[in-house]
Amino acid sequence: MKILAINLPNLDLSYFTKRGLNFEVKHINLDIDVPLKFLYNFNGQDFYSPDLHNTLNIKFHKFEQSFILYGYTSNDPKNTTGGYAYFDKLNSGSRWASVRIDGNENKYAVHELHHLICGVINIDFKDITPKDFMDRTPVGNPPIWINYYLNHDPENPESNHGRTWANIIPFLPKLKAIQYQTGYKYFSKAEVEKWKLKPELWTLLDKMREECGFAFNINSGLRTKAENDKLKDSASDSAHLSGLAVDISIKDSLKRSKIVQVAFNNGINRIGIADTFVHIDVDKSKVQNVIWLYN
Repeated sequence: MKILAINLPNLDLSYFTKRGLNFEVKHINLDIDVPLKFLYNFNGQDFYSPDLHNTLNIKFHKFEQSFILYGYTSNDPKNTTGGYAYFDKLNSGSRWASVRIDGNENKYAVHELHHLICGVINIDFKDITPKDFMDRTPVGNPPIWINYYLNHDPENPESNHGRTWANIIPFLPKLKAIQYQTGYKYFSKAEVEKWKLKPELWTLLDKMREECGFAFNINSGLRTKAENDKLKDSASDSAHLSGLAVDISIKDSLKRSKIVQVAFNNGINRIGIADTFVHIDVDKSKVQNVIWLYN
């Protein structure tokens, strides 16, 4: 499984590694300027931000990781929690959690990852029996629900960690087999890696493909300057150089007309038309509301 760790350069997930679940972690630093919002729970205040959720949606378009952990700092004395696990997926398919940075972030990260893993099992794997006892654990017979039971002793099999992990173990093969997609409905990971278009253009193409109802065969995406200079009719400052243009192979006049019409309907107003392809261009730095023909 893959994790994007934001502002958490020293993330230690050895708790999971020694239990047979290895995470591939990508580290980045990112200052997301959104207001912190708090929800009351039985142990204080949880950091929760729908604004952060929306910002992560915009910044991370593709399903390249199962989880995003966002490290944050807070001087608010009311914020007594170590983080908050958000179970609604981002549009990409990833789930995320906040992790407070105060010297105990690795402990908090392990706690929130238990929540997120149980969310995958319950929601994605559709196994809805109770598995997550991290915040409240039934103890004794008849059971008494205890908050954060033995939370200080994660190696204890009776602790909230141990009880929750025991429920996760049967699902390890399915967790390890999770496949990562581009986040686009009609374009494969191989196509995305080959043509290297900007995410905003991929998103528009995915929507256009849905509306057109037929396959888009791309024959040109991002170009190097050398590649661009070799082409007879290509402009020296082509939008292909920045990944903001694509050529869609098409010879059928009806399909060509449909692509142009759908492009207009989606706000695209830089279009080139040739006998064998249609050029779609979303470079806002260039002249807008133009259509040109190729020889």
